[in-house]
Amino acid sequence: MIYKKPNYDKMRKNVQYRINRAMETSANSTLKLMKTRIKRGVNHKGGKFKSLSKDYQDYKKDQGKLQMFEFSGDMLRSLKTKVKKTKDSARIIMDFDDSNENEKAYQNIYTHKRDFMQVSDKEIDRIVRKIEKELLHI
Repeated sequence: MIYKKPNYDKMRKNVQYRINRAMETSANSTLKLMKTRIKRGVNHKGGKFKSLSKDYQDYKKDQGKLQMFEFSGDMLRSLKTKVKKTKDSARIIMDFDDSNENEKAYQNIYTHKRDFMQVSDKEIDRIVRKIEKELLHI
């Protein structure tokens, strides 16, 4: 009986495709979870973000906006994920696709001490579980 030689290159590409797909899927779902948490005003540790100044709270209230990070919604809308791939690894990158929103995020994180870009342990666990689940199908 003659056996066909396995196409190892095709198998390797399929495994890499699955890994990348798992990373992209988990990155997108993590971003969605983070945005939901941020809109609720909860930081990655489960506590509240540092309060806005009284004057700015009053200004937002006059504009009909009460939640943190919701004045225009542009900053959170411009937050995107991508998977940076190399030959041997892949990383999830979260970044802003608008430089003005990136500057607002920088001010929130470093000037006002509202580090909303941190990922909670629970969110990391979900990332890992999603990747593991996807890799089980290889």
